[in-house]
Amino acid sequence: MRALYDEPANLFVAEFLGAPAINQLKGSFGPAGFLAEGANAPIAIGADLGFSGNAVLAIRPESLLVNRGAEKFRATVVDRYLAGKDALVVVDYAGQRLRAFIDSELQVESGDEVGLALRERGVFLFDQASGERLL
Repeated sequence: MRALYDEPANLFVAEFLGAPAINQLKGSFGPAGFLAEGANAPIAIGADLGFSGNAVLAIRPESLLVNRGAEKFRATVVDRYLAGKDALVVVDYAGQRLRAFIDSELQVESGDEVGLALRERGVFLFDQASGERLL
């Protein structure tokens, strides 16, 4: 089961496994990276995949890093929930909602702008039409 979680073959499998559910950003992928719908700048991910077109960038909540340096993009905190030693934040990025786990001692509140970075693991790119994994 862990292998399916870590290396989903398609978007259906990625959506099915995990709680909270995997984040999904819709947009397009090209030579400059992934450009989310409503965003002003692309997120640099992957290398030349030989693919250009509509895509879904899927990010596990534990793979979205908040205020940890090496920021790839910025978002606005919408809400924060305590979850044991960690907290779960909901952020708005280009009109799309994302969930991320943070240390409960990190002081962020609704309306705060935060920097977001991505871990190497738990970040996937899927073809929006077929759902097949590209990255």
